[in-house]
Amino acid sequence: VMAYLRYHRHFRERAALKALRGVLAALEGGEEPIYCLQRVSMIVRRFAMSIAARGDVVAGLTGERWLGYLDSRWERDAFSHGPGRSLAVAPYAPPDRVHAEDVLELGKLCIDWVGAQAKRKEA
Repeated sequence: VMAYLRYHRHFRERAALKALRGVLAALEGGEEPIYCLQRVSMIVRRFAMSIAARGDVVAGLTGERWLGYLDSRWERDAFSHGPGRSLAVAPYAPPDRVHAEDVLELGKLCIDWVGAQAKRKEA
């Protein structure tokens, strides 16, 4: 019973991490960076909604408020003042302005963020 509860408790984290790693693998395999960036954005948003006490509030966050929420869930400011800033604007950028190395860096940051959420209680 304990093993089942532990497995079920971390299902969302495992699913999000698997999806993010899949996006990064597709990017390294030649997928268009803009599509990968959009998928990273969608995965992080859905995961954040699934762990929030009020998912509807998280769903409505945009721009600086969205980045601030992500930073508030761990002890770093990598979304507000680092490579995570692209999460707020790049999914809407023209395809020629999105570079694979930036998406790769963002994807790794998002993997770190999702992994850090397993250590937090729901907020």
